[in-house]
Amino acid sequence: MNLGKNYQIPIFVAIILGYIFFRIWNLTGSCLFFDELFSLQAAKHSWETLFSFVAQDLIHPPLSYVFLKIWIGIGGESLLWLKLFPLIFSIISLIPFYLLCRELKLNFWSKVFALIFFAVNGCLIKYTQEVRMYSLLLCFGLFSIWLFVRYLNESKGLIWLIVLNILLVNTHYFGWLIVFTELI
Repeated sequence: MNLGKNYQIPIFVAIILGYIFFRIWNLTGSCLFFDELFSLQAAKHSWETLFSFVAQDLIHPPLSYVFLKIWIGIGGESLLWLKLFPLIFSIISLIPFYLLCRELKLNFWSKVFALIFFAVNGCLIKYTQEVRMYSLLLCFGLFSIWLFVRYLNESKGLIWLIVLNILLVNTHYFGWLIVFTELI
């Protein structure tokens, strides 16, 4: 089935609006839980003590806490403002997702179904609504995978890939899984 280009853009826009809607719905419906409070407490530290405090969180590198500190410095500590932090990175993740689909040369319907699955994935929605590093990990991970595929296809962007991977592994240690997979 071949839809004209006139219908393709409205279909993508509708799915993207759904993606955003599912993540915004009930965004502030619950208060912060322990891990989110740890992130907030870390971000409240001075620049001098931030890294020693974050070192207590043995399983997460410091980059997301640094970004959260800057975010709080811009807009404060209201629940809505804090919850917008991961939401913004989740929405930005649509860019590398689309670029990856394009780099993989997926047809229109493959892109549509991939975007639908991306939009309604319960885990991605849940972690978008947590003031933690998971949306940042998703965003950097997708950018990394897109740049990796682009490098394989066109031999372009190796420096950007290295920079993104450094950011990725300093966001969450699971970022190393993406880097190791790309190396293999």
